[in-house]
Amino acid sequence: MNRSRGPASIACKERSSRNSLRHGLTGQINVSLKPETPMERQLALAIAEDNRAIDRDNRLKQAREAACAPRKPKPLAARAA
Repeated sequence: MNRSRGPASIACKERSSRNSLRHGLTGQINVSLKPETPMERQLALAIAEDNRAIDRDNRLKQAREAACAPRKPKPLAARAA
């Protein structure tokens, strides 16, 4: 069986890297903050802390939803085995 090796060209790799942004699943954008003043440093730190809190909340929500998701019943043939 041949496995996909993913996009080969740089243009396809860039487009593929934005797929998660389109549907909102695990989309991350890396922004390089370069604060120059104390106020900018304080704001950059607040942004980073807020992003970490949001990521943590999202992970907890996903775990809670996965734990509460209805389970598919096993087929009757599998139950008898």
